[in-house]
Amino acid sequence: MSLILEAFVQAQGINQEHPALLVMDRAGWHTTDKLEIPPGLFLEFLPGYSPELQPLSRL
Repeated sequence: MSLILEAFVQAQGINQEHPALLVMDRAGWHTTDKLEIPPGLFLEFLPGYSPELQPLSRL
């Protein structure tokens, strides 16, 4: 996941001067302590058990 975030930051031109907020669910690989978050990228996590905010959960 760290590699994906780094590629996302590079592709979108995200840095300290051009920050971005990424909303994510609470999958185990999203919340691990080993996750390296690139500078300029901020993560916001959906509340637990919120299918109205996460359409895939309804499936």
